[in-house]
Order: sequence, then structure tokens, then C-alpha cells
Amino acid sequence: MTLGGAAKFVIRSAAAISILRGVHGAAVILGLYGAVPFETLPLAEQARIIAAALSDIAAGTALWLLAPWGVVLWNLVALLQGGLDAWTGDLVGAALQATLMVAVFAAVRASRRAAEKDAFRFS
Repeated sequence: MTLGGAAKFVIRSAAAISILRGVHGAAVILGLYGAVPFETLPLAEQARIIAAALSDIAAGTALWLLAPWGVVLWNLVALLQGGLDAWTGDLVGAALQATLMVAVFAAVRASRRAAEKDAFRFS
């Protein structure tokens, strides 16, 4: 799949946000950021932070490299994290996650339509 310049920009922007969220999670785990020490959090919250940090870094890296499976992995991670945000009451985080997912989907879809249009051009 070849992507246009605008689609690459949107996808790599989403990847950068995902990687930064993973780095933020790692900073919380290491105790560099956060209101309370990581080890004092409940075990379920610790597991959520660790899983989110690892999955964000993996999905963001796959998306940045423009791997064909990267969009699928990133969408699964974004869907799960958006659902967790909504479930825990962070509606702003869930809305931002949904908006980012729609932007990535629209960029990939527009790029595919442009490629299909160019493929059937008779010149």
C-alpha cells in the first residue's frame, strides 16, 4: 500500500502521539512523573499502566514504520484504551482517542481511493 504525503503525516502524527503516551507511562512506572508513587497504586492500576505503556510503544512503532499490520494493531490498542478511558470516566481521553482513530481511518481511506483512481487512469 502506497500512501500519499498527507496520509503519511496523519499516520506518523498518530504514531508520535502513541509513542509519547508510552514514554509517559514508562515515566510513571519509573517514578519520574505522577502524583503518587507507582508502587502505592492498586495492583489493577499498575497492570493497566504497564499494559498501556507497552502496547502504546509497540503500536506507535509499527504505525511509524508504516507496516501494513501497524494500522490494525494501533486501532486495536486505541479502541481498547478509548474503552478503558470511557469506563474509568475519562470522557475527554475517550473522545480524543476516537477522534484520532477517525483521522487515521480517513487518511488511509483517502489514500487508497487516490491510488485506485490512479490505477485505472488511461493515458
